[in-house]
Amino acid sequence: MTDWTGNTSTQAEVKVFILDNLWRSLPRPPFSEDETQVLAERIYDYVWQRTLSGPALAA
Repeated sequence: MTDWTGNTSTQAEVKVFILDNLWRSLPRPPFSEDETQVLAERIYDYVWQRTLSGPALAA
């Protein structure tokens, strides 16, 4: 996605994409809802920082 950080609806789509993938991937237990949410936020922050700091992430 080009310039996704400038569009709030696209930002929300990225957040949902990350969270949906974690819900499908992480085993329950041991991961709780709260832990999944925290991980999603950390991944989103990482992707945001990578987008702002350099070349696009590889697909």
